[in-house]
Amino acid sequence: MPKSSPSGDRASLEQLRGDEAALERDLGEARREAAAIVAVARGEAERLVAQARAALEGELAQARAAAGEGVAREAALARDSVVEQVAALARRAEANRPRALARLVEIVLGRGGA
Repeated sequence: MPKSSPSGDRASLEQLRGDEAALERDLGEARREAAAIVAVARGEAERLVAQARAALEGELAQARAAAGEGVAREAALARDSVVEQVAALARRAEANRPRALARLVEIVLGRGGA
């Protein structure tokens, strides 16, 4: 086994220390670049979330407005139906009026078949 010289060992050691320092610098630079990329990605994600939230809030507002319009339409239809039913009852009452009065007179005069 060849014996190494102290000056050769020292040179190798110095070379290793230099390589280690260069690797640490490269690692630090890579970490800074990664942090910058993560910051940009986080900002983009927050922007996308804000856009999605705004879009969903807009759609929710539209859905609420449409539901309100639907309720108003249903209320108008129900009101129209009640108006029609009341009108039909009024017509029937008017048509039955002469018979109802005649029956009432019979009852009052005691001529009713009760």
